[in-house]
Amino acid sequence: MEKPFEPVLVFIAALAACAETSSPAGSSTSSSGAGGDSLCPRDAVPKPVHISAEDKYTGVIMSDGSYWCWGDSLDGVCNQADEPRVAYFPVRGATLGCLSTLRVRTLSPVGLRADGVAVQWGNLAPWMGTTPVPLGGSTTIDLPEPVVEVDGFGVLAVAVGKSGALYHWDEWGSPALAPLHTDHPAALTLPRRVVHASSGGGDICIIDDLADLYCWGDNKAGELGDGTMADNYDGPKVPVLSGVDAVIAAGALTCARRSGEVWCWGSNVYGEVGNGSLSPSSTPSRVDGLANIVGMSTTQSSACAWTDSGELYCWGENGYKSFGDIGTRQTKPVLVDFGGPVREAATAGSHLCAIRQDDTVWCRGSQEYLGTDSAPNEGPIQVTFLP
Repeated sequence: MEKPFEPVLVFIAALAACAETSSPAGSSTSSSGAGGDSLCPRDAVPKPVHISAEDKYTGVIMSDGSYWCWGDSLDGVCNQADEPRVAYFPVRGATLGCLSTLRVRTLSPVGLRADGVAVQWGNLAPWMGTTPVPLGGSTTIDLPEPVVEVDGFGVLAVAVGKSGALYHWDEWGSPALAPLHTDHPAALTLPRRVVHASSGGGDICIIDDLADLYCWGDNKAGELGDGTMADNYDGPKVPVLSGVDAVIAAGALTCARRSGEVWCWGSNVYGEVGNGSLSPSSTPSRVDGLANIVGMSTTQSSACAWTDSGELYCWGENGYKSFGDIGTRQTKPVLVDFGGPVREAATAGSHLCAIRQDDTVWCRGSQEYLGTDSAPNEGPIQVTFLP
């Protein structure tokens, strides 16, 4: 008889490594953000190494661990002490230390420092149960071990510890965690070690050490991939897909990578499932025509994937001509031109940005979020980082 999943809530009391100053339970605030700096290279000319985007802003990590941001910087998302309403050009974050990973899909961005400490910034008061963090400030997340992966979407953030434990924290009591809601970091005890985890805002997806994919939480559009549209708040039950090495949950849409191919399921209003139709799918559906995929990026209504040779393909909503002037609904992947091979990309609905293999950053889509104050819609437009 299969043992039922029994989630266990564990409140974390130990301070995270390298936390600068303690603050109310579950966090520590920093005004300097120097953590992990000794682990970062001192490049004479730092190069972009990682990019992430939300509908109204974009963030980049450079090879020296610094964070750069542009777009709508309301609520401190660009980590500036004197935050402009709109950062038309990239500005450097003030207090985050040496970052290695970044997710700006949340209301408050979350990153991973080179020393394995998760850090968050922006409007954090409702997230962490703390007093408001000032503009230009940040909070290290109070976890008992180094972190190897962080992710967030909407109001829910997750982290994978070095031991394979899954940690979570959220703002309003995400149904994915019911009845285990906590606005302070907590651990869920799962049957196996977690290798990857992704937050969909109201759902969580994990890949365990057998490469099996599980999802639970909200399921209004079939985003759990279990063949139903019934919510599941009881934790992981049966694998959605096996042989998986990457997953991105994004609200009503979930996508995973298996053997270099992409599978998506959930809402399909704009063709974001990528199977040539506009019908929602409550089970994984292979995206047409993709192979040798090394990375993915998704929103609730669009998705992109890139190959080992640097070709970038996107599908779903194209309302701001991010994919080109080819119509607002793309039900199958289309090749997107960035003027050269792509190393990584980030789609955000209103815009699409990419790091090319020549270490330059380019964006397409809505003018306000392209990293310049004079660009037309569409692009691609090169983003310039000034010292």
